Amino acid sequence: MRRLTAHRTKRTIKKLFNSTKSFAKEDFSIFIRLSLLSIVFLSLGILSGYYFIEQNSSPNKIVYKEVLGQTQKLSVKEQLVTNTELPTPLREDIDTAVGIKIEQEEIKKEQERLRRERQIKIDRLAGYLGKVKSPMADYANIIVEKAESCGADYKIIVAIAGNESGYGRIAYKEYNPYGYLNKVQYTGWDTSLSDLTCKVAKYTNKYSDIYTLGKAYGAHNPEQWAKNINWHLSQIP
Repeated sequence: MRRLTAHRTKRTIKKLFNSTKSFAKEDFSIFIRLSLLSIVFLSLGILSGYYFIEQNSSPNKIVYKEVLGQTQKLSVKEQLVTNTELPTPLREDIDTAVGIKIEQEEIKKEQERLRRERQIKIDRLAGYLGKVKSPMADYANIIVEKAESCGADYKIIVAIAGNESGYGRIAYKEYNPYGYLNKVQYTGWDTSLSDLTCKVAKYTNKYSDIYTLGKAYGAHNPEQWAKNINWHLSQIP
C-alpha cells in the first residue's frame, strides 16, 4: 500500500515538473516573475510567523517593560519627595518654638482661670440682685465685666447703686441706678450700665477711703453715706 502511494506521489511531482517545464519554455519571463513573487510571499510569511512566535514565547520582555515603567515612575516620585524635604531645624529654633508653645498654653490657662472666676462673680451678683428684687439682676454680667475692664471692684459700685436707688428700684432717673448726674436719659439697662459703670469707677479707683469717696461723689452727709455703703458691701457676695 505504501509503495503504491509513493509511486503515485512521484508521478504527480513528475507531472507537475513537466507542466512547469513546458510553461517555462512557452513564456520564460512570466515564469521568473511568478517565481520571484512566490519567494517574496514565502519570505514574508516566514518572517511574520517568526515575529509572532517571538512575541508570544518571550514573556520576559513584557515583564521587563512593565518593571521598567514602574521603576521610572518610582524614580519620579522619589525625586519629588527629595525636592520637597525640609532642612533639619536648628536646636535653638526648636527650643524657641517649644518655649512659645508653653507660653501660649500658660496664657490660655490663665485666661480660662479668669473667665471661671468672673463667671462665679456674675452668678453670685445675679443671685443677690434677684434676691433684693433689683431690675439689674439680668445685667450682672455687664456690671462685673465693665468694672473689671475699668480696674474697679464691682462690689463697691453695686453698693453705691444700692444706696442711691435701692439697686435700681427707685432711681432718680430711669435706668440710672448710681445717681450719677450727667443729664442723660437712658433707654435701657444694657446701655446705661455699659456707660455709667466706668464713670462711677473713676471715683472708686481714685478714692480708696469711703468717707472721702462720699464727699467727692457729692453726698450730703458723707459720714452716713459711708456707713450705708459699708452695710451694702457686707451684703453683696
